[in-house]
Amino acid sequence: LVRNKSVVKKFLFVAYTIFIVWLTLLKREPLANRIFRPELFWAIRTWIAGGYNGKAESILYFLNILFFIPYGFLFPWEEKYGKLSWKSILVAAALTSTLIELSQYIFVLGECEFDDIISNTLGAMIGYWIWWKLSKRKIEIRGCEDGKV
Repeated sequence: LVRNKSVVKKFLFVAYTIFIVWLTLLKREPLANRIFRPELFWAIRTWIAGGYNGKAESILYFLNILFFIPYGFLFPWEEKYGKLSWKSILVAAALTSTLIELSQYIFVLGECEFDDIISNTLGAMIGYWIWWKLSKRKIEIRGCEDGKV
């Protein structure tokens, strides 16, 4: 059906990355003040303590994880450079997320939080794990079809 899956995957990765930039930076209106939250898991701690808006803010951690799963799943470079290390995805996702958080801080477009970097990176790693499991399964299926069981 599709002659060059690598090109399609790279296109989808670039399109999704543009969507991430649009949603996290371009779509937002500037805030009144810059907000930097270096405390780890502050929203979960606030929720546990019964603080204001802790539950809603904690749910954002899980949404960030879900938001970055396609980033790790679509990460395109394994075809060109051979076997892709999970470390490459980890570094790329952490750098992408850090750049987003710094941009939000610099341009006053959102809260700059370490928690977002952690949850985004975790989401990308989950996406990579899903891709890895599916590609491993595809190799096993091909082996069965070729009579190499």
